[in-house]
Amino acid sequence: MAVVAHEVRKLAKQTATSAQEVSQVITTIQTEIDEVIQDTERNRRSGCRNSCSRCSG
Repeated sequence: MAVVAHEVRKLAKQTATSAQEVSQVITTIQTEIDEVIQDTERNRRSGCRNSCSRCSG
């Protein structure tokens, strides 16, 4: 029984760690989406099509 309890605790810790990693990935994606939206709006207002930081070149 102790082995099972240990494995359950271990899996719970792994699950918590994975959930935190997923949350960080989601936050990064949201930040990048916000930056793209800001670049798009800025470029739309200025009439520029290729000067944003993501598509320069």
